[in-house]
Amino acid sequence: MKKIDLYDYFKIEKKEGLEGYLTVFGGEGNTAILVIAGGGYDHVSKREQDSVANAFMARGYKPFILHYTTKVKFPVAMFEASLAMVYIRQNAKALKICEDKVVGVGFSAGGHLLGCLGIIPDDNLLKNCVESVPALKGIDIDKTVRPDAMVLSYPVITSEENKCHFGSFYQLAGDDKRLIDYLSLEKRVNKSSAPCFIWHTRNDGSVPVYGSIKLALSYEQNGLDFSLHIFEKGKHGLSVATNEVNEEDVLKEASTGVSCWVDLSVNWLKDRGF
Repeated sequence: MKKIDLYDYFKIEKKEGLEGYLTVFGGEGNTAILVIAGGGYDHVSKREQDSVANAFMARGYKPFILHYTTKVKFPVAMFEASLAMVYIRQNAKALKICEDKVVGVGFSAGGHLLGCLGIIPDDNLLKNCVESVPALKGIDIDKTVRPDAMVLSYPVITSEENKCHFGSFYQLAGDDKRLIDYLSLEKRVNKSSAPCFIWHTRNDGSVPVYGSIKLALSYEQNGLDFSLHIFEKGKHGLSVATNEVNEEDVLKEASTGVSCWVDLSVNWLKDRGF
């Protein structure tokens, strides 16, 4: 493993308090898996990092973990995630992966961040950030930043009142209602949105399953490829849903076999050539 400071790599001035690191794992697969943990944009959950990377590495993929800045307004975290995508694609040959096989796996607020890459990579604020960096001049932002596929795990999606994880949107947008509405990703889906695999639990007490259903409906209405899996029971933040990251009583309260989401997503990726 090695840790890359993305600001340093792209020669970008880094303000105090910013993160923007990428951990590069081993693995022999030719498909990259960019892991983006959740944490409500307030912190980055460790339980959705190494355990996830190891699970996908064991199944033949080459994982990367993004350490993004939290408690900052949009689009800082998205800019850092974009840098990670650019780094992976630009270094594909050295990393022994295919440039056009970069998949994102995002959890909770990390699922929202990944969704931003897959659904709104053409955001004007992001474009302004990218175009201000000399090392990024001339790149095709849409083609480079948008993942080739997304695995969204109990993702934060909608900002609809009483159906959302408001804390995530507040961290990103404060009281800016227009921006909060703009970042409600089910409203931003378009014909170019990246194909996605979505899984959630119906009784998730933190991030309502409603958002995942709304996103799937938007994908269906746009004629896009997606797969949706809703398990009946399971607390928020299950990660890979094993004893490694959950206490025994948590898994007892979850649907039997919920950990199969990893293999279900891998099968979906294989069907797509990853």
